[in-house]
Amino acid sequence: MRDAWLAEFVQAGFTVCRGLVDNGLVSNAQFAVKQQLCVDLRDAEDHHIRGWTNRTFVPSLQSDDRLLDLYRLSPLATMCQKLVAPFSIAALERAQLQVRLSEQTTGTMAQPVKHWHCDGVACPHLPEGQLNSFQLLVGVLLSDLPHARGGAVEFRVGGHRAMAEFFRSGQPLPEGAEVPRSVLELPTQAICGAPGDVVISHHLTPHSVGANESSVDRLMVYFRIRVLDHDDIARRQLADPWIRMPNCAAIEEQYR
Repeated sequence: MRDAWLAEFVQAGFTVCRGLVDNGLVSNAQFAVKQQLCVDLRDAEDHHIRGWTNRTFVPSLQSDDRLLDLYRLSPLATMCQKLVAPFSIAALERAQLQVRLSEQTTGTMAQPVKHWHCDGVACPHLPEGQLNSFQLLVGVLLSDLPHARGGAVEFRVGGHRAMAEFFRSGQPLPEGAEVPRSVLELPTQAICGAPGDVVISHHLTPHSVGANESSVDRLMVYFRIRVLDHDDIARRQLADPWIRMPNCAAIEEQYR
């Protein structure tokens, strides 16, 4: 089926594309990350690990072409543009590196688990009421991840609909939670795979990340994709997830 990934994205709130980023781009990014990560971790303390987990590991690489090219020089740019067409995507200027450190090799170093959340919505590290949203969350694996216990990111299947319904209701979130209880009743899918595998998720699809019980650090580069006028529709998008994705809205209509 042509563009099956697009239908999967609409239905589940995310889609997984195997081997989408070619080996050359992956190798360049791996080299940059592993080289600098070793330097940064050499003298890292627990508070550094907690800070990087909430923001980004290896901050010096956020604008490095070797990371940005995973998106810019792969099919990802075309796929994301198809999701938001005819609207235009803002220039991508930053990457986020998220590492789930191997508990077998880091010993007592504290890395917090990321509970169910949507980035930039009700996050504890943001001032109350502040929104830091976008349209699409794109993740590219840079390490082998054969099973979920290796620190895999997990998504709630159909969570984008549950989140939109919650925001339309106007209800408050349960105290201390970043998602409503209805989200926790949905099935989950862990994103496992090999370097070059990709997940493209709607911003409203909740995700979480657990501990890495394997012997290998899990490396993943994320990109946050925004349309040019995102700031104008950011609040409305919480209740209307397809406001800048008319192709997706049309597919959604077919399932009703």
